[in-house]
Amino acid sequence: MKPLLVEMENKDRQHKMVDMIKKIVSIHKPEGVVDVEVEVEPSSSDGVDFYYLSLTYIVPSDSEFLTIGKLHMKNEWNKEIRRSIEDFLNIKVFLRNSRIKSVNSELKPY
Repeated sequence: MKPLLVEMENKDRQHKMVDMIKKIVSIHKPEGVVDVEVEVEPSSSDGVDFYYLSLTYIVPSDSEFLTIGKLHMKNEWNKEIRRSIEDFLNIKVFLRNSRIKSVNSELKPY
């Protein structure tokens, strides 16, 4: 069992990493996207920290990215964001899911 101090330091480090991940996502917000909602779940295995991401891209109601033909762009955005986080913070990130949502509508689960 880990000493309490070490466990507290790990939680503090994970909290700071979550904040940094959210900042990197906001910096790398794709053109044409109004905002990106980010959920980050820290985890660890054998002393190695990693993070699960869920991303929701919010676009204008008339955005071309809401059409089926443009949904492949989401995959490109995901790759770029994941790569930026891993390169900048030197951590492992797994994308749990991503969605495109219109500012005025429900989620599009594509």
